Parts: sequence; C-alpha cells; structure tokens
Amino acid sequence: MRLIASLGLALWLAGCALGAEGPTLAEQPDLLPPLPTGKARILFYRDSANAGNGIQPVIRLNGEPVGPSTPRGLRHRDVDPGRYDVTLEPAPSLAGYQTTGGQRLEVGAGQTWYIKMMIVQAMPNYYAPYLVLAPRVVEPSRGAPDVQKMVPLSP
Repeated sequence: MRLIASLGLALWLAGCALGAEGPTLAEQPDLLPPLPTGKARILFYRDSANAGNGIQPVIRLNGEPVGPSTPRGLRHRDVDPGRYDVTLEPAPSLAGYQTTGGQRLEVGAGQTWYIKMMIVQAMPNYYAPYLVLAPRVVEPSRGAPDVQKMVPLSP
C-alpha cells in the first residue's frame, strides 16, 4: 500500500513540475516587449492544473504554431488587425484526452486579447473520465491579472 501511495505522489509531483519555470510577468514586466504601433496583441496562457500538466497540445493561430500550451506559461503574438482563429492541435493517440472548439477573433489595432487554455474534466458515457482542452477568450478584467502570474515563454 505504501508503494502505491509513493508512486501516486511521485507521479503527481512530476505532473506539477511540468509547468513553465522562471520569473513571472509581474516579477519582470520587461520580458514582454511593448506593443508595436498599429498592431494588436494576443496573449495565450494556461494556469497550473492538478491534472493534465503533461498534456501540452500546440496552440495554433490561423493554422500556424504558436507553441505548446504549457502550464504557467504565457505566449504572445503581435498581429495586424484582422480575423484570427485560435485552436489547439490534438496530441496523437493520447487516451483520455481531446481538444475541442476554437475561438475566432476580430482584432483591432492597439487591442490586447487574452486567450486562456482551459482544461475541463468530463465523463463520456458516465464511466471513463477524460480531459477536454479548449481555448477561451477571457475578459481583460480577468485576463490582465491572470497573465501577471504566468512565465513568459519564447515565441
């Protein structure tokens, strides 16, 4: 019984350790460059979670990779005004995991958009839990303080 408990604790700690490491945006605001004139900024982030930290699907903007959805990680893209689709690329053949939905954005110059990678646990057919990951637009009143706790990652 102790062995099983020890293995469970080790796996849980390993999952926690898969998050981004380094100074947060609040600790070093200069890690995020100023927004260029005439551009819009899209911030992609994922807070820490107790489940699914090892699952890090690729964030895509109009089909182009932004980077993996890393727990405690913050990624950004400065873009021209226009329409953008945000999706998550599903990892191949991972049991108990899927991505769903996407977000369409109409961005204007000078705007900042906050996109949070949400992890939701669901139960298909009422018997086998699995994780569902989806990008969601977050209001600036919530997104701005959220990203201060994230670790900016290289583009």
